[in-house]
Amino acid sequence: QPKSVIGTDQEQAAYITAPKEATQSRAAVVKIMQNTADMLSRSINTADMDENGQAMALRSLRQAINEKEQAGAVIAPQTYIQQALRTLCVIPQIVKPTADGMEYATYRMTLNEKTINTSVMEYIKTDIDGVWIIAPKVFNDPRGYFFEAWKQSEFDEHIGKHVEFVQDNESKSSYGVLRGLHYQKGEYSQAKLVRVIKGRVLDVAVDLRKSSPTFGKHVKVELSEQNKRQLFIPRGFAHGFLVLSDEAIFTYKVDNVYAPQHEASIRWNDETIGIEWGIAQDAVLTSDKDLRGASLSEADVFE
Repeated sequence: QPKSVIGTDQEQAAYITAPKEATQSRAAVVKIMQNTADMLSRSINTADMDENGQAMALRSLRQAINEKEQAGAVIAPQTYIQQALRTLCVIPQIVKPTADGMEYATYRMTLNEKTINTSVMEYIKTDIDGVWIIAPKVFNDPRGYFFEAWKQSEFDEHIGKHVEFVQDNESKSSYGVLRGLHYQKGEYSQAKLVRVIKGRVLDVAVDLRKSSPTFGKHVKVELSEQNKRQLFIPRGFAHGFLVLSDEAIFTYKVDNVYAPQHEASIRWNDETIGIEWGIAQDAVLTSDKDLRGASLSEADVFE
């Protein structure tokens, strides 16, 4: 469980209070963060974490501080800084080592009613509204790596709405396998959050929303075990992927259950959509059902 390391009121005042004359500068806010990291290094309970764990946690926090300094920090008057301290808005946290060796550091700082937060995900808008590329922050060390693959609160905040995922699916495919372009019609449509555990795929989402200015357009992105990126596809899209590696393990969340009586498919090589898969057609391995998919002009689409 997370362990807060905040010290006494006197320690906070000694380590974190910024000089009054510097409160309007970005350097002052950065100094607060740096002093918080210093306090963290003195406050970790060595009985709960070995030296390597302490070093990793502190390094992760300092990395977050450096990134925030480069990006620019929210500047607040001295009164807001003092209020943040009084209400313990600067809270470094350590997650203890677990059986599989996972630990990381996070911090949050509230200034002038705005929050600076070390997000564990980078949300990247695509050219089609509602479709997002999500890149996790990966913590590496000699033992391997750790990252948060998904967090409900952060996901909802960036996507701009609550998506209630109800099922996780997984498939294994070999090179050249193409699954798609699949969707479910009407109220049975599914939003998907897709990623690759092993190998590489070219992942594609096609906008089937007739009222959308990007109707018939598509987004394609490479997802792999190396880049650990994910693609969020809202309802109203057809989805498919092509395996680029010898083997790929593909997993995804959906917000609606499988309804075979309402499933539909569009041909992966539909000329109107014009997806460049980057592979010879005779190298593609797909199902008979997908070969019988409709063209975009024939397909049932969304309003």
